[in-house]
Amino acid sequence: MQTIRKKYSLPDKFILTVGGLQPRKNIGQLIDATEFLKIPLVIVGGTGWKSEKNQAKVAAAQRVQHLTDCSAEELAALYHMATLFVFPTLYEGFGIPILEAMAAGCPVICSNTSSMPEVAGDAAILINPQHTTELRDAIQRVWNSPDMRQQLRQKGFAQAQDFSWKKCAQKTLGAFNLI
Repeated sequence: MQTIRKKYSLPDKFILTVGGLQPRKNIGQLIDATEFLKIPLVIVGGTGWKSEKNQAKVAAAQRVQHLTDCSAEELAALYHMATLFVFPTLYEGFGIPILEAMAAGCPVICSNTSSMPEVAGDAAILINPQHTTELRDAIQRVWNSPDMRQQLRQKGFAQAQDFSWKKCAQKTLGAFNLI
C-alpha cells in the first residue's frame, strides 16, 4: 500500500469516492463539502458525459485528486487506505462501490436514494445528496469520530457478506424453482 500511497502522493487521511465526474455522481456537492472542511478527497473514475463543470471544480479545488487510470489492485488498496468512503450519487441501479468499500473495512456515507439504502442497510450513514450541509455535517461527524468509524467498519463487514456471489446464485436457483 505504501507504494500506491507514494505513487499518487496520497495523504495519511483522505476521503475516497469512486465513479467519475458525470453529473449523476453528484461530485460537485462532495467537492464543495470537502473543500469547506479542508479534507483531502480522492476521486477514482473517468470523466463521463456532461462532466465539464465538475472537471473545472476538480481543477480549481485545493485538496482534490482525480485518478483515472487505477488498476483493480490499486483501487482495492485505495479502499483499504481511505479514512472514509463517500458516495453522494443521485441515482444508482445497485451501488457496488458501497459494498467494495465495506468489504475493505472503509466506513461509508452514501445517498438515501434509489438502491443505496437497501445496499447499505444500517452499515452506512445515509444522507440526502441534494443537501450539501447534510453531506458536510455527516462527513465531519464521521471524520472526527474514530469510534463511529469503527462501528461503521464492523457493520460494513457484515453487510458486505450479505451480498456474496454464492448467495446471489442460491437466490437465482430458488427463483427458477418457483417456475
